[in-house]
Amino acid sequence: MAEIEVFRKTPKIGRKCYEHVEATRKEYIGHGNYKYYSTNKPTYVGKLLSVRNDGGGGDGATTFRTFEHGDEVEQTEMTCFKKVKCNKSASRSGGYSRRLRRHTKKHRKTRFRK
Repeated sequence: MAEIEVFRKTPKIGRKCYEHVEATRKEYIGHGNYKYYSTNKPTYVGKLLSVRNDGGGGDGATTFRTFEHGDEVEQTEMTCFKKVKCNKSASRSGGYSRRLRRHTKKHRKTRFRK
């Protein structure tokens, strides 16, 4: 797989869905900033459900993020997330579209026919 640029985005609990990928290398671009790259394939993890910290505070703490598909991701320096559209099969409605059939003139005639 070709190398792609990935970003260290911190996911937020809510309606947004994410993909997870571990960066394979980082490049210093100056003023304390880095660019992250990966040759790994992103994995769909869905919506963020909870964040759990293990260990002490500060540098010794380990952060785990739990997603709706049962994936638990350990937050490291090379962990990257990307916002994506939610899969219909992963949504609360189970893929059912809430949009009803179009109410065209033809549809109304056949619907209310006696």
